[in-house]
Amino acid sequence: PLPNDFADGSMSGPADAGSLDVTLGARWRLLHGDASAHVPTAAWMPDLRSADSRSTGLRPTLNLSGEWALPDDFSLGVMPGVAFGYNALGRRQASGTFALTLGKAWSPQWRTFVDVARDRLAVVQPTGVSTSVDAGITFVAAPGTQIDFAIARGLSDTAPPLQAGLGLSSSF
Repeated sequence: PLPNDFADGSMSGPADAGSLDVTLGARWRLLHGDASAHVPTAAWMPDLRSADSRSTGLRPTLNLSGEWALPDDFSLGVMPGVAFGYNALGRRQASGTFALTLGKAWSPQWRTFVDVARDRLAVVQPTGVSTSVDAGITFVAAPGTQIDFAIARGLSDTAPPLQAGLGLSSSF
């Protein structure tokens, strides 16, 4: 049988402890939202992730995000996408991704969010679907520049048990 990435412990041992992924991405806004007309903000978001412990190749993704403004400075986001990675046998494989996000703006500089994400939504995926929940905080350091931090907790046995991420975004 093929191993589940994290269920059998083979992918969560010392070799992966403290491992670092680096992602370089872009965001191309397709539609500017209008809260009064219930029109979402929409954007394409391609990115390229570094190799992980299972492979030496890059892992590209392409997501389409939609975000709606809600009352009281809340927002609701949906993000389907496709990711290209490696399966348990080391072969390149495409799979689907999906995330649902609830955000809250506390001030013009500070925002928080919580989301549920699923990845590896493939037709044939022996390692199963990976599900996680994460929460984070965003600080707008300057117009067009933000810093964010998130912690993710795996909800399925194929998801990493705990992850953290730090991001820097800048528009130009």
